[in-house]
Amino acid sequence: MASNIYLKIYPTGKSSDFFQGNSQDTNHNGQIELDSWSHSFEQPVSAATKSSELGPSARCNHEALTFSKFYDNSTDNLMKACWIGQCLDAEFYLYRPLEGGPEVLTEKQNRYLKITTKNCYLKSMSISGEAEEIAKEELTLIYNYIQYGFREIDLFSGKLKNATEAIDWYWTTNLITSTPTHE
Repeated sequence: MASNIYLKIYPTGKSSDFFQGNSQDTNHNGQIELDSWSHSFEQPVSAATKSSELGPSARCNHEALTFSKFYDNSTDNLMKACWIGQCLDAEFYLYRPLEGGPEVLTEKQNRYLKITTKNCYLKSMSISGEAEEIAKEELTLIYNYIQYGFREIDLFSGKLKNATEAIDWYWTTNLITSTPTHE
């Protein structure tokens, strides 16, 4: 089962205690392989009066971050975390394959996006399956902090072309900050 999306999720502040998945990739050994992910934002906009211009009417709504995966070693820990409302931190690593060569997913070469959430909770988890198929899970994560860090890479050489600053958002303060992308 090859993947180009990996998840490292763990109790808040305990990154060495991450929930073990089934990844066999040498650079992501024991991490959770994801099948898909989705995240959206919505800025409510309205006009104060019929003759006024449109503008934001409230703070941006951050929808839950959703992802799907196959049943694996991490399922029991994720289920327990959902059941008891355990506070978690999570790191999503997204890679794109390089052109003209073997698909080696290294930390430095072809990771184009890292999403970090802190003080998050599994809001929902559903498990479904079919005959002769591995059960699949759909999970929903809500968070108090999120960071998106994008890196542009040259798809032929695998070299970093441009690392933009990562953007952070905090639920409690509704503030956005930028931090350099070092990785």
